[in-house]
Amino acid sequence: ERFRRDLLSTISHELRTPITTIQGYAETILHCAVNDSSQITKYLQIIYAKTQGLNRLIGDIMQLTKLEAQQLTLNISHVPVWKMLQQIYNKYELDVRNAELAFTLKWPPTQEKIPAEEINPGQIYIAVDLDRFDQIFANLIFNSIKQTLPGGILQIGCHYITKNEIVCFVKDNGSGISPEKLPYIFDRFSKGKPYRPGYSGGSGLGLAITKQLVEAHKGRIWVESEVGVGTVFFIALPTVTL
Repeated sequence: ERFRRDLLSTISHELRTPITTIQGYAETILHCAVNDSSQITKYLQIIYAKTQGLNRLIGDIMQLTKLEAQQLTLNISHVPVWKMLQQIYNKYELDVRNAELAFTLKWPPTQEKIPAEEINPGQIYIAVDLDRFDQIFANLIFNSIKQTLPGGILQIGCHYITKNEIVCFVKDNGSGISPEKLPYIFDRFSKGKPYRPGYSGGSGLGLAITKQLVEAHKGRIWVESEVGVGTVFFIALPTVTL
């Protein structure tokens, strides 16, 4: 009950700020306090941007609620890990390059838990929902972009493989996460201020959703970070035998 009250209080707070902004600009236009058409256009653009943010927040809340209630249906297919990592790299390479970051794809694993000769990239499969798998990496990649200044490095790849599990990662050399905030990084509405100028803080639900998506795939996610050095998110997923 206390958790429910706290969650409702937090959601109310997150909704109140953009609604107050929208109301303020709408009232200004309705009361004809602005006669300059360019200024009215500017206010309407702000209103539009705030409503988009509200839609994203509501969508995130609905998705997180479904995940926690185990009501989200996954469309599982068996795919080679290496192929998936390549697709993710190709899909987000332009976004990372446009953020003026170096982007690399790491394979073979940085740590080999099984002999190198037994690692056949085309034969290591995982059971995933392709859209949700993409969402997991998109959340982590864009989170890294927000925390890494131009000229930095962002890397995705495979950390290690065992007989039953593969661990992938998203790594940056950005601002890092302070030790006191690290235990709460996957909590709902846990927000960190973007290190990169010009980026918003988001809804504070992205990493909570990411954790739930990983766990829905029977996987694990954890993070290692050092302030001023960077952050690494690890995603462990069970491998499947075809």
